[in-house]
Amino acid sequence: MKLLHISDWHVGLSTGPHARREDHERVFAEIADAARFYKPDLILHTGDVFHQAIPAVDDLNFGLAALQALAALAPTIVLRGNHDSDKLFRVFSLLLGPDSPLTFVDLPPRLQDGDPIIRRPADGGKTTIALAPLPFISHNRFAQRYVDAETQTVTFADALGVYERTLGAMLVKSLVPSREVAIFAAHQFVHGAHKSGSERAVHVGDEYATRSGDIPAVSYAAFGHIHRPQHIGGSSHVRYAGSPIQIDFGEEGEDKSIVFVEAKPRSTARVEVLPLSGGRRLLSVSTSLAELSSIAERCAGRLCRVTVHTERPVTDLAERVAAALPGASIVDVVEDCPATRISAIEDRDGGADQSLLELFDDFLAENPLAGAEVERVRKAFQVLHDSAESDEEATFGDFGVSESFGSEPAA
Repeated sequence: MKLLHISDWHVGLSTGPHARREDHERVFAEIADAARFYKPDLILHTGDVFHQAIPAVDDLNFGLAALQALAALAPTIVLRGNHDSDKLFRVFSLLLGPDSPLTFVDLPPRLQDGDPIIRRPADGGKTTIALAPLPFISHNRFAQRYVDAETQTVTFADALGVYERTLGAMLVKSLVPSREVAIFAAHQFVHGAHKSGSERAVHVGDEYATRSGDIPAVSYAAFGHIHRPQHIGGSSHVRYAGSPIQIDFGEEGEDKSIVFVEAKPRSTARVEVLPLSGGRRLLSVSTSLAELSSIAERCAGRLCRVTVHTERPVTDLAERVAAALPGASIVDVVEDCPATRISAIEDRDGGADQSLLELFDDFLAENPLAGAEVERVRKAFQVLHDSAESDEEATFGDFGVSESFGSEPAA
């Protein structure tokens, strides 16, 4: 069995004022070349095809065309990422039909509804890839779809861990060990993974952190969501493919890649990391006004964030930087001038980052709500918060909060 693992394209992305279409075009050509050379039995995309849940029409056409070009080389399965729309993925599936070589998986399968495993032939029909899929799903949607009333107080990570272990058990139970290769694929944050800082912060916090111990025992586990390519824990066969281009300056210095996988039944996969070089690299530079031209060669062909140290404010600094660095794509120009420098105020909590939900808890603690049930208010806020993050309509009934939350309770 041969598999090509790709992920986190973020088609439609701009870094500062610069659209990244040309970078995507270059790395997509590299990915297609790899598919032609390695001839995989399956191409597996682990989510975030698009940067926006509702992409612009041009970005939609571009992303779908790239996926269809890959599907013409090998059957391709795409999991929904947290930036993707499950509704849009369902539309793709309806339009393409069940016999298409391009398959979209919009939501995790309901395990009680039948066999959740996706199977695809490999090695000319001699073996089969048995794939257990876990697309991204938000707290709110997971509770609505997969958690019964008796276990609603269980944390999201615990509930998702139960789901992963159950899905893995179903995969193992249904597997034909002599001829099937077990693969697990997910768009999730695994605790301990090294984040780039460019991921959507709310979806890579402790609330969303799943555990490496919940990952099913398979020949290869393919992950999306974290943009830094890496293996998880000490296992080379459990990997984030990462984003194919440097998305923002949190990824500065990262080398991008895709993953080629070979495996036989009853064996751990052999993994080969294939470097990608087509995307422009991001670079932060710091220099004086007089020495700007000396870094022109270093900045050529890169997306640059430039800090310039000046003695006095310079009104046309951005124009001077652009003229001195004609080969660079300038993302931002920052002037560091003693006359305009602002000192940061120390955070009262020592600088510790807080999530929006934690900040709201602090607000409730400091501002008692007369005549209101604090826990009821907090639950409603969390529903609205999760709805905004997942681009889904807020529903309140499953959380013990009335649909008519803003109205007076009935007498």
